[in-house]
Amino acid sequence: MRSKENPRNWILVANSARAIIIDDKGAEAPLTVLQVLRHPDGRKNAAELVTDQPGRGQSSSGRSAPLAPRTDPHRGSQAQFAAEIAKALDDSLGAKQFSGLIVAASSPFYGVLLEHLSPQVRKAIIRKIERDLSDLPLFQLRDKLLAP
Repeated sequence: MRSKENPRNWILVANSARAIIIDDKGAEAPLTVLQVLRHPDGRKNAAELVTDQPGRGQSSSGRSAPLAPRTDPHRGSQAQFAAEIAKALDDSLGAKQFSGLIVAASSPFYGVLLEHLSPQVRKAIIRKIERDLSDLPLFQLRDKLLAP
């Protein structure tokens, strides 16, 4: 499934706190880590992500009550990190640094990431795995990715 122009595939292994971009030059060559992106907010709980108190709303009875946040703080944090990963991949694909992409990402970050990938990067995806493989050693990663 490698293109003749650039037979290089990349592997993206990601969760909401870390993304690893790996070069796969083929079955005979070892995998090589090209870039590690970190997002410390991905490990924080919701209370740590919200910086101020919720606003207050006025009810018809005249009492004020706290307003619920309009967006989930985790979702916003994940979207920010997914956009950063998507830009890195889009720039690299545009520079023809890879032709095929295997994506392995934890759930629910997987869905957030796919929403942010450009159509060109999505088209380059040759395999999708909705699973967190980020703690796996490189020498085990290829076998996991090729397993049915």
